[in-house]
Amino acid sequence: MNSTKRLFFLSAVFLASCIQLPGIERPPGLTLTLTEPADTTYTNGAVRIQLHVQGAIPEHVELLLDDQPLTKLEAPYQFEWDTRSTPEGSHQLRARAHLDGQELRSEAREVVVDRTPPRIAEQKPTPGAQDVWVRDPIEAIFSEPVKANTLTQDSVKLEVGAAEVATTLSLSSDGKRLTLTPVTRPTVPNSLQLLLSGAITDLAGNPLASPMGAWTWNLPLSFSAGTLSIPGETFPYAPHLLIDNENNPFVSWVERTQAPRDPFTIHTYHLAASEWTSTGHTLTAHITFENLTWHPHTAHLDSSNNPLIVWPQIDESSSIGAHHLTIKHWNNPNWKELANTSPTNPTIFDIEDNSGFAIRLDDKDVPTLVWTSANSNLRVWRRTNNTWLELAAALNTKPIIRPDHIQLHLDSTGKPYVAWTEGDILVRRWNGSAWEEQGNPIGNFPGDTTAQPESMLLDEVNRPILAWTETDIAVPSTQLMVSRLEGSAWQALGTPLDISTGYDAFISSVSLQKDNAGNLLIAWMSASPPPHQFVYQINLRRWNGNDWVELGASIPVAAYRYNPYEPRTMSFAIDRAGRPYLAWPGMLLGAPGEPGVQIHRYNY
Repeated sequence: MNSTKRLFFLSAVFLASCIQLPGIERPPGLTLTLTEPADTTYTNGAVRIQLHVQGAIPEHVELLLDDQPLTKLEAPYQFEWDTRSTPEGSHQLRARAHLDGQELRSEAREVVVDRTPPRIAEQKPTPGAQDVWVRDPIEAIFSEPVKANTLTQDSVKLEVGAAEVATTLSLSSDGKRLTLTPVTRPTVPNSLQLLLSGAITDLAGNPLASPMGAWTWNLPLSFSAGTLSIPGETFPYAPHLLIDNENNPFVSWVERTQAPRDPFTIHTYHLAASEWTSTGHTLTAHITFENLTWHPHTAHLDSSNNPLIVWPQIDESSSIGAHHLTIKHWNNPNWKELANTSPTNPTIFDIEDNSGFAIRLDDKDVPTLVWTSANSNLRVWRRTNNTWLELAAALNTKPIIRPDHIQLHLDSTGKPYVAWTEGDILVRRWNGSAWEEQGNPIGNFPGDTTAQPESMLLDEVNRPILAWTETDIAVPSTQLMVSRLEGSAWQALGTPLDISTGYDAFISSVSLQKDNAGNLLIAWMSASPPPHQFVYQINLRRWNGNDWVELGASIPVAAYRYNPYEPRTMSFAIDRAGRPYLAWPGMLLGAPGEPGVQIHRYNY
């Protein structure tokens, strides 16, 4: 050992010998544990107490309540505490023992004495509410936490139209908010009632105090988003409804007189902050009306929510009343004409009278236009760098038959799909250099019938989905169907949605849309069942993967006072929250208010 280490060792021994340590008193070999209650407990009556004593035998043991003696305990250290005389609220319970002059205490247990029944502090929807959205939450908010295991299908019952329905129940983490969700969304219109029984208790076991009165509310068929009309002796016709990129509805429509060849006006309005405001100046147009279910104009919105309006204008210089397409794009403060002819092709936009046309904008606001020209050729043009260029030659295969009921959709790369009728339905896709056939011609009925495409969408992998009608004039009968292209064959989605029979029956304004969850929805207009006259209905269905199911009842549409035939047009759109909007001219049957363009949000 070197000298430094030896010196350090001797110093340590010297210090240790000089320090006088006091005598250390060890706690007695005794432990106290409250095994009952083992944790915080809630009570409105008796509480069973069990103390576990381990080690030495204490001289005496007692229970303390809020640090005050409650009772003495003897082995086996049990006590049934009747809390009925104890004030309500939170209390601290612990055991205390003495041994050899020393005091030992157990850990405290919280005991909450509660003799007050829970009550419903808030109800959603409000009892008696008449205009409840079917997707509004159903919630009961209690005055205090309730036991989760007392919330069952027996203690919580939801009735839809007086029939009990299955629900899922969810209780918030604080135990105060109960949320109910029907397993199957109710159809509309409907009445609902929620029944909460006294089997629901708070944490102390107090049963729920019954709510005052019945908790009922109503789901209406739809909600009015406004009625638009123009003063004067004109009446509205053929609305076109869209949802802009701020999730607000846009509607355009025609105001016309009873004379089929009088000029008409086109109006464009946006809904923002619950107020409809005009977008762009009124457009004055001139067209011939002969088809009660025909839409004489179409509309689209660009990426800045500016409208693009297209209609076939009568050529005043023509002795035979020829038409040419007019394309107006709102560029504040003016409408800009996009249907520009050229000296080398002055008839580029001539269109067959009362024939179909369609336009779409891609994600760069480049328009693609399809229509039947004056020589009955089906043409597709795209406007690039202010110049219209035709995509290959005419599409139709039978020049002697005028292509009609034209549908246009752009895929995710901007390439167009076109559907039209030449007796049967044909569908083509532009591959960038040529038109490709999309399956075989569509048509179900044998014999002399006419199949017509009514609406077209593309699914998430760019497969076309087509809603179409076929009419057998000999019966007469028209049926509405939906088909999807799978591989090279068209496969029906379910059975026909509607079959109208008789000379007064019709199916019009068919529209396919997808909601925010990707569900396929369809809306169409048809005649109401007899004995109603000049009353029509708007029908809605959703594809569930196997069949078309009703969202609810059809919307009854009353005829306008000037022309009982005008309600045969309507428009359908879905916003990004999955809420369907509908627009039609006339009135909601049985509802107060003035006629005009009705815009309603269907309760879905």
